[in-house]
Amino acid sequence: MSDEWVADGGRGSHRVKASAMTFQEMTDMVQVLDEKDYDCKLASYTRPNTRKHKIMEKVVRRLRRRYSVERSKDQLRKRWSDLKHREVAQLHKIRKLIKKNKKRERAEEEQQQAEAEDAAGQGEHGSQEPAAEIKVECEESSYPTVDIPVIKMEEIPVCLQEISSTVQIAPETTTNNVTMHQLSAELRQCISELEYMRQRIPEIQSRIGVVLQTLEKM
Repeated sequence: MSDEWVADGGRGSHRVKASAMTFQEMTDMVQVLDEKDYDCKLASYTRPNTRKHKIMEKVVRRLRRRYSVERSKDQLRKRWSDLKHREVAQLHKIRKLIKKNKKRERAEEEQQQAEAEDAAGQGEHGSQEPAAEIKVECEESSYPTVDIPVIKMEEIPVCLQEISSTVQIAPETTTNNVTMHQLSAELRQCISELEYMRQRIPEIQSRIGVVLQTLEKM
């Protein structure tokens, strides 16, 4: 690379030899010049020289901010010209790296957006009111409730044994016997249904436990 010079900027201003640009600096410069269409390849612009001057000023500020180096616009123009005409392989390598970096940044942004959406969805579920206590309401019975004993679930087996040992079916001889037979059959049917419900209790309790655990995790 040929010698490059920048102004010192002091009262006794004189030209000093500029330090060579690092690969990172050239990468940033190429990225800005390509994005801003510095060579006016994508369109025709009014006052192109003024536009190029502003783009180079942006590159100078970017390099100063990122690498704490002072580059003149003339030095950057010469470096850009050398890359395009004398160091084509270097320019191709830089552009390939820029494309790879953009692809990685795009993937990271998509991942962050997906994580934010998941967090928002979980927040909506978490902000919902806690699940109300599950209650099972039965329809009102059409049978009279006077003097009917209350049977607890844990007492069902005992009640079944006592009822089955005392209930007898009367022969169907008179109208009263027929009524007694029907009531006895109805009672045995109720006992059978209670026994079925007693057998289903562990299964239902297990299902309720699974539902409650799932609600706690949401």
